[in-house]
Amino acid sequence: MLPGFAPLIVDILQTLSSEARKIPAVAGGWDGLLAALDGWGRRVTENDNERARLLHLLVADHELDRGEVSWCLGYLYSHLVNKYQGSIAEFLAVREVSIWLSEQIAAERLGADILFAPGDEILERRVSAGKSRWDRGADGLVLVDSGDEGELSVVGIVEVKSFPTTYTAVHRQIERHAARLRRGGLRIGDRHWSPERLRAAWWDRRCGWQAGAKDEDWARVLRILVSARPRSLRPTDAPLPPCHSLQLPASKTLLAATAYELTVRFLERLGREAFRAGSPWPEMTPEDAAVNAVKQALYHIIRNRRSDEPTFARIARRLYNVYGFGYSDADGHRDMLWTDGHGGVIGGDEPSPEPSIKPSACATVEALVDGAWTHYRRARLEAAEGWAKAALASNPDEGTRGRIVWLRGMIRFYQADFVGACEFLPDPGDKPTPDDGWWAKDMLTLVRAHTRSGSGNIARELIERLERGGSLWSHLAVALPTTRGCVALALGDAAETDKLADRAVQELDSLRADAADRNRRGLDDPLWHDVGAIQAAVVDLAALLVLRGRSKQAFDLLEPMEGLFSPLLTLIALDPAFAPLRNASELGRRLKAWLDRPVAGTR
Repeated sequence: MLPGFAPLIVDILQTLSSEARKIPAVAGGWDGLLAALDGWGRRVTENDNERARLLHLLVADHELDRGEVSWCLGYLYSHLVNKYQGSIAEFLAVREVSIWLSEQIAAERLGADILFAPGDEILERRVSAGKSRWDRGADGLVLVDSGDEGELSVVGIVEVKSFPTTYTAVHRQIERHAARLRRGGLRIGDRHWSPERLRAAWWDRRCGWQAGAKDEDWARVLRILVSARPRSLRPTDAPLPPCHSLQLPASKTLLAATAYELTVRFLERLGREAFRAGSPWPEMTPEDAAVNAVKQALYHIIRNRRSDEPTFARIARRLYNVYGFGYSDADGHRDMLWTDGHGGVIGGDEPSPEPSIKPSACATVEALVDGAWTHYRRARLEAAEGWAKAALASNPDEGTRGRIVWLRGMIRFYQADFVGACEFLPDPGDKPTPDDGWWAKDMLTLVRAHTRSGSGNIARELIERLERGGSLWSHLAVALPTTRGCVALALGDAAETDKLADRAVQELDSLRADAADRNRRGLDDPLWHDVGAIQAAVVDLAALLVLRGRSKQAFDLLEPMEGLFSPLLTLIALDPAFAPLRNASELGRRLKAWLDRPVAGTR
């Protein structure tokens, strides 16, 4: 790990160093990312007044007036955090768009002579009330590399969001980019194209590139959204061509946590200047003292109400919570956090009301769906089924209906009703681009359900599709040999079953050793890593080991895990495969204690 680099940045470096994943457009953008990250903080180093304000925040925050307090809060949060998060998301988006474009070229849906221009230097002319100005343009453009410097053909417009969203939510913003290009023109760096020199371009498999400047021609330009992958549910809309929605290989949580970590590095650099003569806390380095001083200043700002504006008061609480307790504990809390004296973290947030066991007759479809999901996540599976059935009876739209049907299949899966799960769970189809992780998880769930319900041939076909699709997600190293072992067991091949189970155990040991190493180095989870999916694979592997008479080994794999998804615990308590473990005297007692312990965390 390079000193001073945040966890996600370390993963980017490791990704770039891997020849198997190296993409010239991504590698070429690395220097640009570092320059952008440095540039967002350079504003202070080049402005004496602004630097003095931030140094006062560290050494004498009481001397700042309310306006200066608001400026410091806005600089740290609205400027640095947001800019860092956006820059990292745009860098990662280059990789996803490059992969997607390569796939389109391979399928002959695009010609090979295209290039992707990231948005750092893209400007669009905005014309309003007879006046014009150059504004920040799209986050990326796909262009035809025609060699003609006089004209420029635009194939696609790319918008990048560092949070989960859908194309429907951002389509107006993308359309504004298209309108400005065809009416106002474009600048990329030092080069400028007037509207008359811009063309909309599209690919015809028989005739090659076509171009035009009419409104209907611009309607054919690709519209590409790249957004952070969601933590749980997939986006509900699937836009039709020429509109497309791709996902980053990182969640909003990881991007935001990295952005905050980079602000800490920025404050540490200020600390080396502010505490050159020595740290006010002898046990702390100047870098640590800087962060501590900011936490102290934020505490005083909040408690003494030194920022009356609600927005800046909220920002102060947000920064205090993150710097004081870490992003994972601060996420979702609006009130000030503090310790409870026993190592725990408490705050003043009001818990959301629990849905009743039976839904109200006048509940809306949205409320019924939310209630079903709440009961499902908390393993109240019969109540979740009742709310889901009520939602289906309330005439939901097609997308909502699909989610509810999938949910009813998962309810049956966690109730160990594998035949019922197969009846409800849909075929996941082809692997999406980019791979958001859900396709592999859905395939594995269906494989498990078919294997346990006696449909071994279907399960084997699904496994082969999953392997052909390919995926970088780390849990597959454990899940694939485990599911193949389950099929082998169903076919009566004990030797092959044990061989595959042993391979899965070895892969799990490797993943856990890597996780322990990252924890020691203060790193978050790497890219293509889903803790919940790994836990599900471990449960599946444990069931296989119990069926092979290896209950002690199975429990040893389960016992270290904390914070399991509650329905997974229900599955272990109900699944016939775990009956020998549940019925064992000593191991059964330990398993029951493990199942009954309170949720302790997320790992």
